[in-house]
Amino acid sequence: MSHPELSCEYLPEWARLPGTKCIQEWAAELRLALTEKRDSATWELLGHGAIIEHLDPKRARNMFQRAADDAGMSFIAVSGDDVLDLPLGPTDTLGLPAPAMVFLEPGDWMKSADDLERDGVVLAAIKQFQKRLIQRLNECGQDAPVFFVSTTDEVDEMADTLCAPGAFDRRFAVQEPSMSFLGEEYAHRLGSEICGDSITASFAKLGKLISFYGDGGVRDLGVLAMKRLARRTQRQIEFTDLVDCFIRGAAESDESPLDIPAVRTQVAYHEAGHALVAVKDSSGRNVPEYSTILEGKGFKGAVVDSYAYRCSLDAMRTYRDIVHQIRILLAGRAAEHLYAGAQHISTASTTDLERATRSATKSFALYGFALDMTDAESTSSNLAVVIGTPSSSEYAHVESLTRRFLAREYQSVLELLTANRPLLDAIADRLVRESVIEQAELAELVAAHG
Repeated sequence: MSHPELSCEYLPEWARLPGTKCIQEWAAELRLALTEKRDSATWELLGHGAIIEHLDPKRARNMFQRAADDAGMSFIAVSGDDVLDLPLGPTDTLGLPAPAMVFLEPGDWMKSADDLERDGVVLAAIKQFQKRLIQRLNECGQDAPVFFVSTTDEVDEMADTLCAPGAFDRRFAVQEPSMSFLGEEYAHRLGSEICGDSITASFAKLGKLISFYGDGGVRDLGVLAMKRLARRTQRQIEFTDLVDCFIRGAAESDESPLDIPAVRTQVAYHEAGHALVAVKDSSGRNVPEYSTILEGKGFKGAVVDSYAYRCSLDAMRTYRDIVHQIRILLAGRAAEHLYAGAQHISTASTTDLERATRSATKSFALYGFALDMTDAESTSSNLAVVIGTPSSSEYAHVESLTRRFLAREYQSVLELLTANRPLLDAIADRLVRESVIEQAELAELVAAHG
């Protein structure tokens, strides 16, 4: 393995790590024990190893690094690929200046054999490593102050032997930061000097975008992409710049407008259908941030819901919210139906239909929703939800409800689009001419058509 190195990267202050008061208190306990040479009972209660339960491994690592710094300990991170090769002999100090905190990146090493689909040699290596690690954790104390720590998004997925007294027996559960915090943090990374008003006006909306698109790596690439854009165009970046960046995976490419007029128009109607139903079916609460027929990898066009609307769903999502999302997904195909006729509907709705089917299936199989939730007597007709693997009869029941539901909602969407045909035509015409419609422009079109 490569030798672990002392971490010297930027270390965020506690104020940039919300929800960590419990970890700060632990850091203070560590410092006191290290400076005042507490007895063995104190060391036992400090914890042999510590785990942070959190969805973001990088943020969890920063929490441990901040705690180590507060406690006066060196901090070392070992990559997931190197963990199994870590020397853990009884006298081995890993070549580290003690006291030290060793952060083990999460990976297969922390899982039980039953949860791993690996060959026998690898499973044996993992079991042997876990045994040696537990032995080493038990040796930690005032004479061997090297603490091992890690993180996971779900402690229950760790091997039981690692989540026991004498192993990783100090556990911290840190809630995810608020959307406002995530947005403000990302704006800070972008730099206030390049952030336009549409970004700074609602950090919660920006945070929702960050949480919805991509992992940490994509977000990091997005920061660089936006800084390049600001320099190249000599302007501040706006919220729609970030939306476009994320839906394209932070990849740069030439614009790829569709050259065949008939295809370009049909794609425009497809996206216009999504946009219109988003607005009208939500009574104006969901005005899409961004609609485009500029092609990207895996799509010919895209419509991105309002992030303010998405934020409003965080506290609770209802049956009506699910119906709304399914109707939006069906609207692209329905708009093509109106524009070109049933026999000329394209294959562009495959992903939309997959998502609509999954959502409807979950609604009937897991949430206990009935086919008709507007009828008080019918709402109790589907309360026996699927538990575990569905039986053949359960599968047939849910499939039948899903097919009937999607057929009914497709007709509802057709009716909505037909009733608002002038607006559908106007949105499609604008997309054909301009390729992109931003939220404010779409709101103007909707207002102009009553």
